Formats: sequence, structure tokens, C-alpha cells
Amino acid sequence: MIHRLTRVCWSRPGTPATPGCGSSPRRRLNAARDSIGSTTGGSHGPGNHGVDMLAIIGDRRTHYDLTGPTGGDVVCLVHGLLMDAGVWADQVGVLHRAGLQVLRIDLRGHGGSETGEGRFNPDDLARDLILLLNRLEIETVHYVGISLGGVVGLAIALSRPDRISSLTVCSTPTATFPDPLESWRGRAVEALNDESTRTAAQESLRRWFPEDFQTRRPEAYKRIYETAAATRPEGYAGCLEALQGYDYDARLGEITTPTLVVCGAADVRTDAAHHRRIADRILNAEYHVLPATGHLPNVERPDDFNHILVNWLARGSQGATH
Repeated sequence: MIHRLTRVCWSRPGTPATPGCGSSPRRRLNAARDSIGSTTGGSHGPGNHGVDMLAIIGDRRTHYDLTGPTGGDVVCLVHGLLMDAGVWADQVGVLHRAGLQVLRIDLRGHGGSETGEGRFNPDDLARDLILLLNRLEIETVHYVGISLGGVVGLAIALSRPDRISSLTVCSTPTATFPDPLESWRGRAVEALNDESTRTAAQESLRRWFPEDFQTRRPEAYKRIYETAAATRPEGYAGCLEALQGYDYDARLGEITTPTLVVCGAADVRTDAAHHRRIADRILNAEYHVLPATGHLPNVERPDDFNHILVNWLARGSQGATH
């Protein structure tokens, strides 16, 4: 059964509704720019106030949640490989205080979403999101994607630009990594044979974060590791395969959606030079690089990431200079 969306003004039990819930989204965005500092926000799961549900997309149950004040623009946050919607925990509260609704979706085989049958690619993942927006009767969103989520955002910007008001890509490969295909298949086979993604989780976190991150933010490190280690092996393998053979690099110039490009200077997989090229190829894209930061700036440096994102949205996502 598909559940009909009920939108509510976001508040915690026993507390007044979010301040300014009746004011304009632009006014609340401007106020949020001056108040960013605390990143404590909504969590992934039943603790969220709003809609936390499953929808049938194709032959699969897809988990999503939609929270935030009535009437606000919708910001869609999409995670990467071996992650789920909880990777955005440090962004949800800030966006709520900016007067925005937040839609988070778990990609196929991740978090609370089923993998389904058959192979799929980034265009299929993009269609999943479009179908969900249709079910929720949401016309357009401000799209924010990290890693694989950014790849899905590029696919939407190229195929259905009418459904996104703006695009934010972070730590995003624009084409299949040059690693030998056997390497990718080996990771997938290992996870399927072991019926576990724990080894993949350990290897990935070593690539995602600098060595001192576990010491600096042990709770965040543990949260990300546990999510990665709990990912369904078939979901991990399916999304690994989805990342084989795609190439949006030559088509970046076709993107007309206002675009924000964010990356970490210490990201060993998708480095700053790569993201600079993305921004150069997309007309009027805005580019930000966070120093001494790895693959997940929204987790490693949430205050800085949130400041960039909320300022982008507050300017109406009309594009800017590099």
C-alpha cells in the first residue's frame, strides 16, 4: 500500500513549533545563515518528527522520510555507497531551522530499502527518486547528493532537470573509476560470499576519513562504520555494479540547473582538481573546497558544510561565479 503524505509543522514533543514556521522560507533561510553553529538535528528513524515511511517503487520497498515545516521548499538529501539517510543527521536540524522540509531516501539495498531483482544503473536510481516524488506529489526539490548520491543527481539533472530547482554534488565521480573491473567484482563477490559488508566498511572508512578522525569524533566514526557494516551485501554489490560503465563527464556542459560543487581537499578518491573541473564545465556553477577534509565533508566538518549549503539555498540557487 502506498501511504499518502501528511505534512506537519516540525517540532519536538512538548515544545513549541519551529520558530518562524509561518514566515516565508526566504526569511527563515536568511535567519539561519546567522545562527548556524549547532549541528544537532533530526536522526534517521522513528525519532524523526514528520513522515517516516515505506513506498513501493517498482517491485521494491523503498524507505524515505520527510520532515520539516509546512510550506517550506523541499531539500532532497541522497547518500552514497555503504551509507543510508542517516549520513545527513548533522544537516537535518539546520535545514529545518532554515524553514525547509527535508526528504531523505535510502537507495536500493541500503538502509531500509530493498534491493529488488535485476541489474540497475545510476539512471535507474534517478528514476526511483522521480517515482517517489510523483507518489508524494512533490513537483521540484533542491537536490543534494554525496558520492553515489551525487552521481544520481547528475543523472537527474541530465534527464529530468524540470524536477530539481538546484543541484548540489559533493565528493562525486562523474564517470566510472579507472580501477580494474576485476577489483570491483572482487569486492562484490567477497561481500556476497561473506554475507557481510564489514570488510568493505573497514576499507571504505580508511579511504573516507583522515587518520585522526576516529579520535576526534569517535561517535560519528562509530555511527558511519555501523551503517556501512550493516548494509545488505546484495545492495552493496548491486550499487558497485551500477557504478560500472557510466560516464557523465562529457555531458556536464549540458547541465543548466543552478549547481553547487563541494569537496574535501584531502579526498583521495574524488580530489579537488576533479571537482574544480566539474564546476568549470557546468555554467555558473559555484565551487567550494574544504581544507584538510576527506570524502564526507558533511560528517567531518558539518558546521562548514552547513554554512555553505544554507548560504547557497538562501541566495535562491540562482547560480554564482566560481
